[in-house]
Amino acid sequence: MKSVLASLLAVVLGLSGDPAAPAPAPETPAVDEVVALAEVPAREASAETAAAPVLPAGPALPYRKVLRPHRLVLVPGDCATAAGPLDVMIHFHGAPEHVEAALARSGLRVALAIVNLGAGSGRYESAFTQDGSLARWLTGMETLLKQECGGRARGRVALSSWSAGYGAIYRILANEQDAKLVDAVLLADGLHAGYEPGSSTRVNALQMAPFTRFAERAARGDAIMALTHTNIRPPRYASSAATADHLLAATGTARTVEQSAGPRTMRLESRADAEGLHVRGFAGTGPDEHCDHLYALDALTWQFLGADWR
Repeated sequence: MKSVLASLLAVVLGLSGDPAAPAPAPETPAVDEVVALAEVPAREASAETAAAPVLPAGPALPYRKVLRPHRLVLVPGDCATAAGPLDVMIHFHGAPEHVEAALARSGLRVALAIVNLGAGSGRYESAFTQDGSLARWLTGMETLLKQECGGRARGRVALSSWSAGYGAIYRILANEQDAKLVDAVLLADGLHAGYEPGSSTRVNALQMAPFTRFAERAARGDAIMALTHTNIRPPRYASSAATADHLLAATGTARTVEQSAGPRTMRLESRADAEGLHVRGFAGTGPDEHCDHLYALDALTWQFLGADWR
């Protein structure tokens, strides 16, 4: 399986389109079409993985599922009897069973909507092109909370994605009104952009502008933004490592080199933190390592939501 995936990865990367135009952000099939929404079996944890330190998580909580068109919503089992607003997290892209497992481990007390629109970031972008798209989507979530959670109001909003799901977040943050509704952005090995015209190394600043603005908010402590990346290097557009570097440079945040064990078989290579902005760089250049960022959402990007989301 690994050798087949690796071969397919090389082929698909070579066929990706030219993202040099300033907008929109580049279509990035790459690894996504290879792993088909990460429905490949999760690797068994090795003895090394089991012994590796993991970031603290809250107690596992029971959730119940609510099916809606194009999404699966999970709400805390006691949401109808608990008091106060209920925070909402929308996760874009990835086999639901892996996202559900991460939620159960995380201890987060949120209403989680899992949205899968297919392979490639373009499908996610298209769903949120118009300003107000997120606002309308959240109105539907508020109706659901009234029906399923005893009329509770909606609290904070976190946007999470793995791989191509970043396309939805790109469009939401590019929309002035919708961007104001977002309290946290969590990107698991999936933030891409084209290069500046005539360059094969400089990340396109215009395409990155929505993420840069949010990173600046996070670096001031006004929001939460967490990114993870591998060392996968697409040949025609900027990698998730390069886009992370772009955000760190824009916010004046320095990386610290590190070599330590992460969740599963992951190896942490670098970290950077500035108030609510957090970047973690991991080893890996293939689909297995890419999928690890989905399987370990709870110990990676989600953990930065903090205790008050639990």
